[in-house]
Amino acid sequence: MLEALPHRRARTARVAAVLVSVALLLVLTWGALYTVAGQNLDNLGMEALKERAALIPEGLDFLTNLVSLPALIVVAAGVAGVALWRRRPALGIRAVIIVAASNLMVQIVKAALSRPELNVSWSLQNSYPSGHTAFAAGVSAALVVVAPKAFRSAAALFGTVWTGLMSLVVVAQGWHRPADTIASILIVAAWTFALAPVEEDRRRANRATHLGLISAWVFFLSAFAVTLLAVLSVRGILPYSQSYPDLVSLVGAPTISGRLFAVSAMFLPWGVQALVMVGVDRLARPGKLGQ
Repeated sequence: MLEALPHRRARTARVAAVLVSVALLLVLTWGALYTVAGQNLDNLGMEALKERAALIPEGLDFLTNLVSLPALIVVAAGVAGVALWRRRPALGIRAVIIVAASNLMVQIVKAALSRPELNVSWSLQNSYPSGHTAFAAGVSAALVVVAPKAFRSAAALFGTVWTGLMSLVVVAQGWHRPADTIASILIVAAWTFALAPVEEDRRRANRATHLGLISAWVFFLSAFAVTLLAVLSVRGILPYSQSYPDLVSLVGAPTISGRLFAVSAMFLPWGVQALVMVGVDRLARPGKLGQ
């Protein structure tokens, strides 16, 4: 069995998780926006998934219609209500801040950044990071933070699936590139790890938590391996500016590269979200409220 993190170790893990999230976000921002290779990879992922959008089950686009300011207010009220029902108002405050602050930061970052013209694609307004993905990831994190012990692992699974599907839809529809969705997940992760309570629990982690941890790592590493294979399949052209139609043709045809990039764009954000949800689940174990 997997031992639950002791209180002091959990606090250290929380700080480390925040720093790792921020560091990965900075590296991703630089690579995806300000390098030719990064813009090429991001465009290849989006176009590969767009070309195969017909394979995605119909009706999933309703997820994007759930994202609005009124919906954000309803969610905030809902998680606060759960926390009050549990007689844990501090949890409610933390959860509401996670949802509000992460979504606000995503909009600030999007307004502050620009996507420079590197002769990789047509000049478009910056879409980095994704507001829709931030909404799903923020709500998911808040649910895990306030969920009772019996439902926490289920909330983490729900959050992984919902955020993964939201990322899938916005990329397949051409609204966002894969890096946009991963950046949003990392922003939410930083806020969540900073605010999720570190709680005492001397009991062993349950089987669901253990299984969730293993599954998240297997899922992420599999998606990451596919991403590496996709990168290697086009490594000869990555450092160079390409005609956008030529770039699209690399993944539009039924080629190995196209399939690899489509799978990567579909599942890599999902894998990142799975690790975040499991991390929050293990950090906020049931017990006496810590810091």
